[in-house]
Amino acid sequence: MIRPFRSSDLEGAVAANDAVGWSGRRALFDYYSTRHDCALFVAEVNGEIAGTGGATIFPGPPATGWVHDIVVRPGQQRSGLGGRLTEAAIAWLRARSAAAVLLLATDAGRLPASYVLDYAATGEDRRSFIEAFASSGWVATAGADVLGFHVACPWGGGPIVARDADAGLALLRRAAAVRRMPRSLGLPEANRVAVEYLNKLGITADRYVTRMWLGAPPPWRADMIFGVFNFGVA
Repeated sequence: MIRPFRSSDLEGAVAANDAVGWSGRRALFDYYSTRHDCALFVAEVNGEIAGTGGATIFPGPPATGWVHDIVVRPGQQRSGLGGRLTEAAIAWLRARSAAAVLLLATDAGRLPASYVLDYAATGEDRRSFIEAFASSGWVATAGADVLGFHVACPWGGGPIVARDADAGLALLRRAAAVRRMPRSLGLPEANRVAVEYLNKLGITADRYVTRMWLGAPPPWRADMIFGVFNFGVA
């Protein structure tokens, strides 16, 4: 049974996360369970919490949603519980008019689509880097289509590439929320949509760097790049 999280589920929810190696999650449940813009769900099997999931809505326009913390105990995995938790989170977001839903990119099937988007934006084949950090990545989807992705590098920052402005801004908001608004965000000055969005939030440029190439530069699309595109820079 998939149902909303209750305060009495806390110990079972923490235990389910501990079972898959996601320790220290008590503070997460305490935090999200008190927010009006978040929802938590549990999968209950024979009176035991077998899995957890969550959703967070970000105001628009357009409103976007984040599906997060989909966890299923090892003994209950591949039973469909993860999918049903995800569906519950998406239904909650859709009921609140989320135009785009962001999912953690653990599904290897989404990686090829991310490679294609990245190549279209940068003109570079960076699939080995994207694959290396995919477990910390996010994708924006519409049905089965991947509209954009964000890869969070362990040293900070990370590329945000999107097919259109709605998906790009949704991923930019997500990247900022995860890092509780980082000290800096890097993006091409030519992406006016992203620059104007950040300016409205009071975030302005404090330094510039020049993109230089020795030889012929690859074709790139600044309008598709919403986050720093160099994996070596935070």
